[in-house]
Amino acid sequence: MTIHVQHPSDIQELFDQTLKTKERLSFQERSEMFKKVMLEPPVPFYGPGINKVGTVKMRAWGYLRTSKGLFEESTSFLRQFGPFAAVAAQNSFEFQGFFCDPDTSGKALVDLVGLMRLLLACRAGKVDVVVVEDVDRLGRSGFISLVYEMMKQQNIVLYDVRQACSNDQALGSLHRRRGRPCHRPQGLVQAEQGAYREERP
Repeated sequence: MTIHVQHPSDIQELFDQTLKTKERLSFQERSEMFKKVMLEPPVPFYGPGINKVGTVKMRAWGYLRTSKGLFEESTSFLRQFGPFAAVAAQNSFEFQGFFCDPDTSGKALVDLVGLMRLLLACRAGKVDVVVVEDVDRLGRSGFISLVYEMMKQQNIVLYDVRQACSNDQALGSLHRRRGRPCHRPQGLVQAEQGAYREERP
């Protein structure tokens, strides 16, 4: 079976359209969005899962975050985005767009407007796989466990470009390597019980 491969220029266009600047919301607006993430139940959607990666087309959304620097002035987003087109071609991901949080600390979910919008898209059944450069882009606090649980509930794959491990292993690795360089193989993370598969060579 031949699966259509999304052209890199189409992914680049989505990247350019989506990552214009930081979305600035008031604390009240962010609080209301946070309540939706936390309290509104997900639609009855169960994703194709890790075993279907590379065999069926999967709707992908990218997430990028920088702790310092606006998008217009930062090279970090460009570096994070760099391997995404190759990841799409290798795994039959079809990017729908990107969510970003430029110049934003990863300490509090209520401050991460892009991540909250991504979670709402997941809860709405619009996401099969989330692609990040590294799991710590999702945040640097305890709420990252909540993010995993939400994805696990709907069988959404989390593709980490830099490491391969299960949900619990990813969290442990993330906490252990704080402040230390860490070199890991490219691979898949799935927010699912005991799921593990290394990237195909």
